[in-house]
Amino acid sequence: MIIEIESNVKGKIKQSFYSNYVAFIGRNGSGKSAYVHSLELALFSKAFDASNKDVKQKKRLNMMAEGCTVFANARDSETIHHLGEDTQYLNAIQLAQDAMSGGTLALARFICKHMKYAERPDLDIEVAHPHWEEISGKLGVIDALLALEPVVNKSLRHYRDKLKETEVATKYINHAPDKLALGAIMLEAKERAEACKQAASDIKAGLTTIALYTVDEWLTKSMGRWIPDGMGEPVFHFDGTNLVLGFKGRPVPSGAETVCLAVALAAVLLPWDESIFIYPDRAYDSVTLGDIMRVARTLPAAGVFIQCTSEPVNYDAESLGWQMIQTS
Repeated sequence: MIIEIESNVKGKIKQSFYSNYVAFIGRNGSGKSAYVHSLELALFSKAFDASNKDVKQKKRLNMMAEGCTVFANARDSETIHHLGEDTQYLNAIQLAQDAMSGGTLALARFICKHMKYAERPDLDIEVAHPHWEEISGKLGVIDALLALEPVVNKSLRHYRDKLKETEVATKYINHAPDKLALGAIMLEAKERAEACKQAASDIKAGLTTIALYTVDEWLTKSMGRWIPDGMGEPVFHFDGTNLVLGFKGRPVPSGAETVCLAVALAAVLLPWDESIFIYPDRAYDSVTLGDIMRVARTLPAAGVFIQCTSEPVNYDAESLGWQMIQTS
């Protein structure tokens, strides 16, 4: 549990928390984002603006500080975390939203990486890589795909860069033996780049296949309990190429719906004791806010923080354990 935050982001802040569930309530410009940015900086060394873009750049952060270079500290029961140092916490909603907005591979990778609580499928996945059998035999198919992906992508970038360099060099060399040597280098770089490209394609297909199996067998059903009543049934839509998370009959959710889907995805896949759920500001209406807070209160996370411009209706937040902080 996070019990205190102190920072000089957008003014001096020092606030204690007596609950895992905290709501910052206030009109636009009243200082809600100062608390949220302070929490993000203290726990993750990053702050995000309203469009979820990272605003960690030093110049922008120092412009947000009052009196000196920016500082942000968050204290839990054991440790003081300063600008993300030695933090064990995960920015749960942000990680899930990045996966959802990052394309098919990003979403499939996120599912495969964090599917600790699902039965891992025994699928026959083949990758055009000389060490695939050895690596998959030692690590298992899923971990082998996750381990190979960055290695293959790095190699692909290397050989593509090498190919460009030799293509440029051939324009300035007239000596026949040198041109012949460069031609051999170009041919090898092209062949290796093509091999890496095929391996990368196989890895993407493998991760997507496993993610789809997990979605069909377990994930979608598990996410349902974390979606507010009446919002819809979460569904992973796949057209043969693109994998996206939306609702049944609605593959493109609204802003508030996207947040709720990210919460559900993170709640199922990420470890609760390491997860901090910081809801982005989406100008939730009072009814939707009440529905969201009702679900959020059941998250057994290390911390849940919501910012909103209005009080929830049809939901008595304070009596149900929320700490309501009015900003001004």
